[in-house]
Amino acid sequence: MIFGFGVLAALALTLFLSRSWMGRTLRATAQDRDAAAQLGVRTGDVKRLAFGLAGALGALSGVLVALYFKSVFPQMGLPFGLKGFAAALLGGLSSIPGAVLGGLLLGIVETLASAYIGEGFRDLVAFSLVLVFLVFRPQGLLGDRRLDALGGGGAASGSMPTTSLLASASSQRGTHRVWELPPWGFLVAGAVLCLLPLITQSGYLLQAVIYGMIFTLLAASVTLVSGAIGILSIGHAGLYGVGAYGVAVLSHTYGLPTELALPCAALLTAGVATVAALPLARLSGHTAALGTLAIGQILFLVFMTWLSVTRGPMGFVNIPAPQFALLGGLRLGSVTDKFWLVASVAAVGLFLVQRLMESSIGRVWRGIREDRLAAHVAGIPVQRYLLMGFAVSGLLAGTAGGLFAYVQNVVSPESFTVQASMLLLTMAVLGGLGNVTGAALAGFLLTLLPEVLRPFAEWRMIAYGLVLLLMLRWRPQGLLGAR
Repeated sequence: MIFGFGVLAALALTLFLSRSWMGRTLRATAQDRDAAAQLGVRTGDVKRLAFGLAGALGALSGVLVALYFKSVFPQMGLPFGLKGFAAALLGGLSSIPGAVLGGLLLGIVETLASAYIGEGFRDLVAFSLVLVFLVFRPQGLLGDRRLDALGGGGAASGSMPTTSLLASASSQRGTHRVWELPPWGFLVAGAVLCLLPLITQSGYLLQAVIYGMIFTLLAASVTLVSGAIGILSIGHAGLYGVGAYGVAVLSHTYGLPTELALPCAALLTAGVATVAALPLARLSGHTAALGTLAIGQILFLVFMTWLSVTRGPMGFVNIPAPQFALLGGLRLGSVTDKFWLVASVAAVGLFLVQRLMESSIGRVWRGIREDRLAAHVAGIPVQRYLLMGFAVSGLLAGTAGGLFAYVQNVVSPESFTVQASMLLLTMAVLGGLGNVTGAALAGFLLTLLPEVLRPFAEWRMIAYGLVLLLMLRWRPQGLLGAR
């Protein structure tokens, strides 16, 4: 029955897109929305039609999955959604037969990996395959290279992507005022926050603010890649996890002091981010975004399966408190001590990033975001600057992950899932892409918002989602403006 419904759905959708007037308008809108609108196509109606068709196909898939597995639970949609993205990418995002072929290929590869390597490695092999296809054939097995180039999807072999998916953020940049702190403003803000433990001794409040400061670093690291460079990062939680596991291994397993463990974990994350950016340097648009998703999932699955280093699903418990050998063995065991450590590191980190964004390096990053090809023609070493941006972003994410490990005292893979990556991207978007001050503010506020909404009990996450939706509708350019 699943096979039959799959064939009928694919055939019906193919005929609709190729033979009907509405199908052709949908394809034209996907290829060039402005040109389609000039020819009289109501692109708003076409967009709603596309979402309606996608919803209907998703609902059909959900019914068939429920019948096959005989169980339904709230979290089941995300893994199937990720596999749907991966299958469509393997076959070609512009080809329905390609999507079917990609789904079959992905299923066979997962089954063989599960049988010959182990059940825990099936997803790791699947997303590794996706990353290989992104690098060597970004248009997919049956995708049209010309259509992908028009959509900014990827680069042909030996060519360079042009404008990024986020170039100028359409009408969101240049039509509003951008609010930003000067670099020294972050140092002042950190000094002011350091006064909070002197005002209150509430461990609950101090712990909540600590997590808020950690997420300011994470949101700033995401806005650097997604806003300044223009590569939408959907897998940033993987880098966050590298920093956390780095501190856990170095301090728990090898007993290194904080002045060695935290910088080493940050540098390790910067190295991983740089290596991960190598295949992304030749991609743009949705293929680059899916590449970051694949990298994030691969890192998460490494945390789950590399038992000898990460301890798999068990993770690390009882991570030692921060201790500085150079300061006579000073140990920061209380919440107040950890508060001052996080506030100091976060303030210095944001200060340095803001200095970079205001320097000539930041201007080069934004130029690459607007048009990589023009930057290359102007003599700018584009790949070198892209790798530099990912390295700085990884350094911030690794530092935040290391601080998280010290504060939480526990590190496990569940903290670094794709949901965490989506949350980080949400913070960067709501703050204003490319705006370090806005990202830091949004990261701080959105971390505290669920605590403020606790009176709503089980409805608080629905209220949280509604608040996010209203903020995006009210301020699409972000709280402090996109840069």
